[in-house]
Amino acid sequence: MLAPPDLVQVLVVAGRELGTPYGVWLGDPVGFVEQVLGEALWSKQRQILQAITTHKNVAVPAGFLRFKAIMLTS
Repeated sequence: MLAPPDLVQVLVVAGRELGTPYGVWLGDPVGFVEQVLGEALWSKQRQILQAITTHKNVAVPAGFLRFKAIMLTS
Protein backbone atom coordinates (compact mmCIF):
# COMPACT_ATOMS: atom_id res chain seq x y z
CA MET A 1 0.00 0.00 0.00
CA LEU A 2 1.21 3.47 -0.79
CA ALA A 3 1.97 5.83 2.05
CA PRO A 4 -0.70 8.58 2.33
CA PRO A 5 1.53 11.40 0.99
CA ASP A 6 2.59 9.22 -1.97
CA LEU A 7 -1.01 8.23 -2.70
CA VAL A 8 -2.10 11.87 -2.69
CA GLN A 9 0.68 12.75 -5.13
CA VAL A 10 -0.27 9.87 -7.46
CA LEU A 11 -3.94 10.90 -7.37
CA VAL A 12 -3.11 14.55 -8.15
CA VAL A 13 -0.88 13.68 -11.11
CA ALA A 14 -3.34 11.06 -12.42
CA GLY A 15 -6.20 13.52 -12.16
CA ARG A 16 -4.26 16.08 -14.15
CA GLU A 17 -2.91 13.67 -16.78
CA LEU A 18 -5.75 11.14 -17.13
CA GLY A 19 -8.82 13.18 -16.23
CA THR A 20 -9.60 11.12 -13.15
CA PRO A 21 -7.56 10.55 -10.00
CA TYR A 22 -8.13 6.81 -10.23
CA GLY A 23 -7.19 6.47 -13.91
CA VAL A 24 -3.94 4.76 -12.95
CA TRP A 25 -5.94 1.74 -11.83
CA LEU A 26 -8.43 1.76 -14.72
CA GLY A 27 -7.47 -1.75 -15.89
CA ASP A 28 -6.16 -2.96 -12.53
CA PRO A 29 -8.92 -3.53 -9.97
CA VAL A 30 -6.58 -5.66 -7.83
CA GLY A 31 -4.09 -2.80 -7.61
CA PHE A 32 -6.91 -0.38 -6.79
CA VAL A 33 -8.23 -2.53 -3.94
CA GLU A 34 -4.79 -3.20 -2.50
CA GLN A 35 -3.15 0.20 -3.01
CA VAL A 36 -6.03 2.65 -2.66
CA LEU A 37 -8.44 0.81 -0.37
CA GLY A 38 -5.65 -0.90 1.57
CA GLU A 39 -7.39 -4.27 1.61
CA ALA A 40 -5.62 -7.64 1.46
CA LEU A 41 -7.20 -9.98 -1.08
CA TRP A 42 -7.48 -13.74 -1.08
CA SER A 43 -6.41 -15.57 -4.21
CA LYS A 44 -10.01 -16.20 -5.30
CA GLN A 45 -10.88 -12.52 -4.86
CA ARG A 46 -7.89 -11.66 -7.06
CA GLN A 47 -9.12 -14.10 -9.72
CA ILE A 48 -12.59 -12.55 -9.72
CA LEU A 49 -11.28 -9.01 -9.97
CA GLN A 50 -8.90 -9.95 -12.77
CA ALA A 51 -11.71 -11.73 -14.64
CA ILE A 52 -13.92 -8.63 -14.71
CA THR A 53 -11.28 -6.78 -16.73
CA THR A 54 -11.44 -9.29 -19.59
CA HIS A 55 -14.95 -10.76 -19.46
CA LYS A 56 -18.32 -9.05 -19.83
CA ASN A 57 -19.99 -11.46 -17.37
CA VAL A 58 -18.32 -13.18 -14.45
CA ALA A 59 -20.12 -15.89 -12.46
CA VAL A 60 -19.03 -16.69 -8.92
CA PRO A 61 -20.22 -19.84 -7.15
CA ALA A 62 -22.15 -19.33 -3.93
CA GLY A 63 -20.05 -19.17 -0.82
CA PHE A 64 -19.97 -17.53 2.54
CA LEU A 65 -22.23 -14.47 2.84
CA ARG A 66 -19.42 -12.22 4.11
CA PHE A 67 -17.29 -12.85 1.02
CA LYS A 68 -20.16 -12.02 -1.33
CA ALA A 69 -21.06 -8.89 0.61
CA ILE A 70 -17.47 -7.60 0.40
CA MET A 71 -17.30 -8.21 -3.35
CA LEU A 72 -20.67 -6.54 -4.00
CA THR A 73 -19.80 -3.40 -2.08
CA SER A 74 -16.35 -3.01 -3.64
